[in-house]
Amino acid sequence: MDYLSTLLDTIAIEPNMVEFHPSPDSRITEEIVLHLIRSMHYYLQGVISNIWEPLPYSFERYSSWERISELWTSLLPELRQKLDKLDSTIYHTNYTDLPTPAFGLNLIIELLTHHSHHIGQILLYLRLNGISPPAYPFIV
Repeated sequence: MDYLSTLLDTIAIEPNMVEFHPSPDSRITEEIVLHLIRSMHYYLQGVISNIWEPLPYSFERYSSWERISELWTSLLPELRQKLDKLDSTIYHTNYTDLPTPAFGLNLIIELLTHHSHHIGQILLYLRLNGISPPAYPFIV
């Protein structure tokens, strides 16, 4: 999550990045970021609290970079708390109220895969604009 914060800072200082999209049918950068925030919150809320309701983070409501950045800043403490609650009991919990029942571990893997996909998309957008993305802080 800290890397996403770093990426948001990089996007914010580049004038063309917020509304950039490489083709007419692709999402603009700020839509991708909002989608990423919404999905992170949705999955973590689901596996921690078993609440699988859509979140009200629409692009109509958060239609500016400033509003999206404020949303991210306001949600970050809650998302960190939810991450701290992840443990092996959640991994083995079977969430049966979903359209396709799944174990918590499968949902966490899906969250990470989805997150990685969109981080990669944002990195590509930066590179297409000639911007070197910030270095990823690998642990190993």
